[in-house]
Amino acid sequence: NSCDIYKQDKNIIIRTLSNGYLLEFVCLELDETYPDYRQVIPQDNIISVDLSNKALLKAIDKSKVINEIKNSFHFNGCLQIGSENTDLNQTYSTKIEATKKGEDITIGFNPFFLETVLKSLPENINIEMSNNNRAAIFNRSELGLTLLMPVMLHV
Repeated sequence: NSCDIYKQDKNIIIRTLSNGYLLEFVCLELDETYPDYRQVIPQDNIISVDLSNKALLKAIDKSKVINEIKNSFHFNGCLQIGSENTDLNQTYSTKIEATKKGEDITIGFNPFFLETVLKSLPENINIEMSNNNRAAIFNRSELGLTLLMPVMLHV
């Protein structure tokens, strides 16, 4: 497969042929100072959780039926996932086996964003957190990491 890359005005165009389809990617060239992305990556994560990706995906799939905007995740001796829809007076709760280092934490995530992150990760995952209003880090390694911002929970 060949790939053509060229500049047109302020765009960078990438064209390639894949399985008989012409794919074209248009990227806008930035002329401005890019913000320091390292500022949003928490460095002081005092909580670390190891768990099964498959079990977490299964629980999220069930919980988002009740509330598709946010689910609560309480990390203590295990992971407790909760979902509530006050309009329909429905709740969902389940527990997943997990190994946690650090203090207990309750944090909220949008289940669709979390599901998207998890589908790109291997079977065994690690989540690092510092508190419930800072980004969680998924599977930090020398290859990179995935960040997910939490949602606010009304307790």
